[in-house]
Amino acid sequence: MAKQGQGQAPETLEEWLSARPSWLRAAAQGLLGAGRKLSDDEVDALASHCLDEAGDRLAEGHAPIAPGAVLGTSSGVNLRINRIHDIHGVNALSSRAELNLAQADLTVVYGGNGSGKSGYARLVKHICGARAAEPIHGNVFSNASEPVSARVVVSREVIKDGQTVVKPFEVEWHGATGPVPWLNAIHVFDTATATEMGHGPHNASHLPRALRFIEALIATSDRVAGNLKVRASQLVKQLPTMPPAFAGTAAATFYGGLASTMAVRAINEGCHISDDQRAERVALEAALAQADPAAGYAKVIRELERVTKLVTDMGPWAASFDDVRARSIVAAREAAVAKRGAAQQYADRFFESMPLPGVGEEAWRYLWGAAARYAQERAYPGHAHPNLDEGARCVLCQQHLAPDANLRMANFADYVANHLEADAVAAERALGEWVASVPETPNSDYWASVGASIGLGPEAVTALGRQVADRLAALRGVRAVAQAPLVAWEDFNAAAEDRLRTLAAERDALAGLMDPAGRQQRQTRLIELQAQEWLAQTRDAVAAEVERLKLQAVIEKAVRLTHTATLTTRANEIAEAELAGGFRERFHAELARLGGGTIPVEMNYKLEGKGKVTFSVALAGAGKIKNREVLSEGEQRIVALSAFFADVSASDRELPVIFDDPISSLDQRYEEAVAGRLVELAASRQVIVFTHRISLGVLISGAAEQRKDDGGSKVSVHIASIDRDGNEAGVPASIDVFAVRPKTGLDELLKRVTESKALDLDLRKLVLKASCSNFRILVERSIEDHLCSKVIVRFRRSITTLERLPKLAAIDIGDCRVLDHMMTKYSAFEHSQAYETPVWLPDADELITDIQAMTLWIADFDKRAKAMV
Repeated sequence: MAKQGQGQAPETLEEWLSARPSWLRAAAQGLLGAGRKLSDDEVDALASHCLDEAGDRLAEGHAPIAPGAVLGTSSGVNLRINRIHDIHGVNALSSRAELNLAQADLTVVYGGNGSGKSGYARLVKHICGARAAEPIHGNVFSNASEPVSARVVVSREVIKDGQTVVKPFEVEWHGATGPVPWLNAIHVFDTATATEMGHGPHNASHLPRALRFIEALIATSDRVAGNLKVRASQLVKQLPTMPPAFAGTAAATFYGGLASTMAVRAINEGCHISDDQRAERVALEAALAQADPAAGYAKVIRELERVTKLVTDMGPWAASFDDVRARSIVAAREAAVAKRGAAQQYADRFFESMPLPGVGEEAWRYLWGAAARYAQERAYPGHAHPNLDEGARCVLCQQHLAPDANLRMANFADYVANHLEADAVAAERALGEWVASVPETPNSDYWASVGASIGLGPEAVTALGRQVADRLAALRGVRAVAQAPLVAWEDFNAAAEDRLRTLAAERDALAGLMDPAGRQQRQTRLIELQAQEWLAQTRDAVAAEVERLKLQAVIEKAVRLTHTATLTTRANEIAEAELAGGFRERFHAELARLGGGTIPVEMNYKLEGKGKVTFSVALAGAGKIKNREVLSEGEQRIVALSAFFADVSASDRELPVIFDDPISSLDQRYEEAVAGRLVELAASRQVIVFTHRISLGVLISGAAEQRKDDGGSKVSVHIASIDRDGNEAGVPASIDVFAVRPKTGLDELLKRVTESKALDLDLRKLVLKASCSNFRILVERSIEDHLCSKVIVRFRRSITTLERLPKLAAIDIGDCRVLDHMMTKYSAFEHSQAYETPVWLPDADELITDIQAMTLWIADFDKRAKAMV
C-alpha cells in the first residue's frame, strides 16, 4: 500500500488482488459473483486450479479483478435505483407489484402489516448483497412455485465521448445468481446490522466491506488448503519393502533416496541391470554353491573350451553355404549351361552333313582315336593325322582318298580339335566340384547336441536345423541366389554369446572362490547383484512412487499458495487505514449528532488473526460488561445507527443507502434526529427507507422542509405507499392518502368506488373495504389540513401559526358534528376492534354519498376559512 506523500495513489484492493496468485483471483471472483459462501464443488474446482498453478500447468491465469468489483463501483460513481418490477417468487408479492424509486432523493416505502413491505425489503437485500439477507420464500400458501427473479432499473454514471453522463440500465436479476455485482456495495441497515453493531448478545462489531471480503477469502483459503490436504492423504505409498538382506547395497541407497525431482532417465538407469550383470549373478550363485571350487573351475574351463570351439567352428562351416558360396554355384551352373549350349550348337551344324548317324558319339570318338594312333605310329609316322596329301590312303579301308573323302576327313579333324567342347566339359567339371563342396546335412542328433551346448531351446534348435537343411538342399540345384532360403543365426549367436558369458563369469567366480578373501568379496558382490535385479523388477513401482512424490510436492506447493499471511497483513493495513481515516472520530460525531452523545460507549478495534479485524462498540470503562446488560434497546439502536452512518460517510461513492425500519425502539427525540440525518444523507446520495410507521414519513418530510427553510440544499421526499389487493401484496396503493391533498384523494376515491359497482360481489367487497380505510384516513387528513389549517400535524414537533390561526375562527359546531360522525362511522376500518364486534361494510352508494358529503364540506369550510384571513 502506497504511503501518503509519495506522489502515488494508494493501491486499491482490486489492484492488490490482481497481483496475487491466479487461484486466489478466481476465488475472489467467485465470491463476488456468488455473494455467498462457496459450495464444496466450487472449492474443489479452486483446489484443482491451485494445483495446476503450482504445477505450472495453467494455460492462462485468471483475469485481473475489475476496478471497483469488491466495493461495487469505482470511487465517485453516482448510482441510483429507479424502479423494481416484474417480480416473481418473492413471498406474496404480486406480478403487478413494483416500486418506483426515481421520484425523489429520499423515498419512504410505507405499508401496513401484510402489505408486502417486508417482501420488498428482503428482495432489495438480496439484490444488493446485504450482510444478512434472510431466505426468500415464495407464496407458501399457494401450490404454485416459481424461481425468484425481478427486473431492476438503475442509472449510473458512464464515460461517453470523454464526458460523464448518467445512463439508465435494466438488470434482469435471478436469485440463483446472487447479488448484482455492481450493486453489492450498497449499504443496507436492518435488524441484522443493528444486531451486529449494537443490539446483539455480544459487543457490537463493525467490519468494513473490504475487511469482510478478506475474511471470506481467508476462510475460502483455509477450505482450499483442507481440500488439498485431503487429496494429499489419498496419495498412499504403495512401494514394496526391500528385503532386509539388501540393506547397505547401492540399490538400497537408490531405493531409499527416491525424490520428486528424479527424472525418468535417472529411474531407468537406477533400476537397470545388464545382461552381463545377470550372467554374473547366475555364475556367482552357481559358484558359491560349489563344494569344491577347484574341481568346478576345471570343469567350467573344459566346458568353456568346448563351447568356444563349437562357436569357432560354426563360423567357417556356416560360411561354406553362405550367399558367397551360393553365388559361386549359381555362376558355375550358368557357365556350364552356356558353354554346353555353344558346343552343342556347333556339333548340330556339323552332323547335319554326315551320311551315317552316330558321328561324334562315344563309339565314333573311340574309332577316331584308334585310327589316329595307328596312322601316327605305323602308317604315317611323324605326320599329323589325318594325312590328306596326294596319294594318301585311309588307314582303315586302305583305299586312296577321293576328293570328297579327303574333305570329309578334314572336317572330322576340325570337329575333334574344336575347343567349345573342351570348354563345356571343363565348365561341367567345375560345377560338379562346387556342388560337391556343399556340406552334408547334419542329422537331428547333431543339432540336439548344439542346443545343449549353448543353451538353445529344443524348438529353436530344431528350427535352425530345418533352415540349414533346406538351404543345403536348395544350393545343390540352385539357379538363383534368391531361391536358397536364408538361415537365421540370431538365436544361435545370442545363445552362444550368453552361454560363453555365463561360463566366463562362472570361471572368474570360481577362480575368486579358491581364495578365502575372494569368497567374501564374491558373496558381497552377489548381494549387490541380487539387490539390483530386485530393483529392476520393481521399476514400475519405483516410477509410480516418484510420480506420487511429484504430485505430493505439487500439492505441498499449492498448499503454500493458500497460506493466509499476506491476506492477514493486508487486513491489518486496511484496519489501520480505517482507523487513520477517522472511523472512531466519525462514530462519536454521528453519535452526538443523533442525540446519543451522553451514552458511555467507545469504538475499539482488535486484530484477531487470520485477517479477522473487528471494530467493537463497548461500554467505556465498564470492563467486560456487555452493552445489552446496561443500554436500553433504543440506546443500542442509536449506537448501531451511529456506527452505520460512520461507515457510510467514509466512502466518497455516491451509492444508494437502504434502511429497513431504522427507528425501531427509538423515542421521539431519537426519531427526529434520525429523520434529520436521513435527509442530510439524501443530499449526497439516494436514500430508501422501508417502514410501517406513518410517523417516520411525516418526520422525514418535516426535516426536509426545515432543511430548506434553514437555507440548505433541497432534498425531495416521496412517500411510496403500497397496499394489499386481495391475495396480492406489494401493489402500489390506488390512492396515496398520505401524499395527495384530501380533496384530490376524495375525488380519486369516488371514481374507484363508482367503478367497483360493476365488479363481482367478492371483488366489490375487497374494494369497498380498502376504500373505507382510505376514506377514514382522508377524513383525518381533512381535520389536519382544513379544519386545523395545518397548525398542528401529527408526528410533527413544530406548531405553525403564521396566517393560519385566524382560519380557526371559521369552525362551528356543525363542522365538528360532520367530522365526528364520519370518524366514528369508519373507525372500525383503521383501528383494531374486539373480536365479538361485528364489522359493518356499507354498500357502494352509501360510501359514495359520504365521499360527496366530505367533498362539499371541504369546499364550504375552505371558503369560510379564507374569509377569516
